[in-house]
Amino acid sequence: MIAVLHVARDMSPRTRANTKVIRNAALQQAVRLASSSTHTRRAALAVVNAGRPAHHRLSYGTLARALQTPIPGLHRPGRRTKLTRAQEVQLAEAIGNFQKNGFNISKRHLVEAVADIIKDLRDEQQANWTDGRPSKHWVRLFCLRNSMRLRRENVLETVRAKAMTKDNFASHFSMLAHLIDENKITPERMSNWDEMGFSFGKLTTSAEKVLSSSEVGQSVTHGVTVGGDADHITLAASITADGRPLTPLVVLPGVEAKYRTLVDGETQTPADFLPPGAIVCYKTPAGVNSDIMGVWVDSYLRQTTELRATGKTMVTFDRYASHLSIPVLRKFRDNNVIAYALPAHTSHATQPLDVAVFGPMKAFARQRLSVFANSPDNSRSNLNVYGACEMITQAYHLSMTPANIKAGFGRTGIHPVDPAIFADSRFELSRTYATDNSPDEAWADVAARFFKDGRSLASSARVLKNGTLDTGAGCHVTTEAVIALLEERAAAKRAVEERKSQAAKDRDANKEVRASARAERAGAAAARAAVRVAAGEVAEERNLQTLAVDRQGRQAAARSMAARPADAKARVGSTPSA
Repeated sequence: MIAVLHVARDMSPRTRANTKVIRNAALQQAVRLASSSTHTRRAALAVVNAGRPAHHRLSYGTLARALQTPIPGLHRPGRRTKLTRAQEVQLAEAIGNFQKNGFNISKRHLVEAVADIIKDLRDEQQANWTDGRPSKHWVRLFCLRNSMRLRRENVLETVRAKAMTKDNFASHFSMLAHLIDENKITPERMSNWDEMGFSFGKLTTSAEKVLSSSEVGQSVTHGVTVGGDADHITLAASITADGRPLTPLVVLPGVEAKYRTLVDGETQTPADFLPPGAIVCYKTPAGVNSDIMGVWVDSYLRQTTELRATGKTMVTFDRYASHLSIPVLRKFRDNNVIAYALPAHTSHATQPLDVAVFGPMKAFARQRLSVFANSPDNSRSNLNVYGACEMITQAYHLSMTPANIKAGFGRTGIHPVDPAIFADSRFELSRTYATDNSPDEAWADVAARFFKDGRSLASSARVLKNGTLDTGAGCHVTTEAVIALLEERAAAKRAVEERKSQAAKDRDANKEVRASARAERAGAAAARAAVRVAAGEVAEERNLQTLAVDRQGRQAAARSMAARPADAKARVGSTPSA
């Protein structure tokens, strides 16, 4: 017991939370076994505790308390509450129902709801409430009496809420169980791959808790200027179900390798600040495309050569298009690897890396960035790619632990396959979007029904019209049928693109022909206009010459101005006198 206490004391908060989830799942399994006629309580404990570490085992008292039947109406002793017990129970049940359907009640909502209840009370009962509203102290005690606490709400996207259906998960676990059993996938042969982006420009705005003196006043942290080569970095990680991390891949922004030369002549590259053996690729924007995914596949094949020589291995990942490209699937198929696409829009519940590793990793990176920002030595420094890679490496080593990795596979029920890890309450949100008004079937019944069809489900898949694979309920994507369908869709898509490209070329050619015809017509019109202009100029010149000749004739025939007075005198002298 002392050893267990020491282990619990040394755990991080995240690890303690993971342990609580695992123990709760084990307790549910023990309750089911002990409630049946085939197992006693101690036999159920022996089955559940087999092979578990000490801090995951259940005690007899824990199982006994879980099996006790609650007494209706029994509540904690203490002074009488202002509302009756029946009113508080009704209010707590309403809050629980809202929560199950994804509509959370805040403290303000609770205060307003209780204020409405107070309005309907008798005058002497309303006098017990100050200003006709509950106080903060009453809200806190109400939460304590009804096993509630105020927490930050987690917003779940609509597509994710719709994907969390019992049918999807039953089909997913059925296919997964069949593939694992049929191909004898042991923990060291089961892998999970995923990518995560580190946007350091956004991480700098994340508020980290720091010590603050009331005498000094408000705590203000110096801002961090992030260089363009470190603004966004993508880490592609892979883990195995036996608690091992595989070689990571890091995508840095840019188009070529970076390096720097120190004063002593030493040359450093970003790879020197990344986990040992990490693969470095460059792309703008930094992200994983089909070519980079192929680089990681080659690395995975090198690391699993010995395992694949004696049997198949299995990789699980999401359904992103670059992860399911035909070259990648061919490499997997040709090298004895089963590729399994997890149900679409459920990575928050089915992706081991997302569930137990990437969260702590992002938190550790935020902490390291806060340390960098609050160091006086860095007040005039920018965060470059080398510092960013060093922070990612520190966060990687702190979060990529065997405990976190195993917890990720355990909390997702992937290995060992355990659909019971998901209680009925996990599927309540999807009921909000149901339109068929079908009865609420128990999760165990749905899982049992689908498990009968594991073989047929694992060997079939549906390809959508746009050529992508329908992985709404998970899919085995390296079967001959799936790859053939994808290749057929890809060929049809290429044919459509070629037709569109040819049509565009024909349109461009027609445009050129029409443009040439317009140019010829414009040239002919310009030539005709030039001929008309030239003819007009010739006619005008001829007219001018004719006018000049006429003017000269008239001038020659006309008397000069000087001769006109003499002629006048001559006419006067020749006139006879009377």
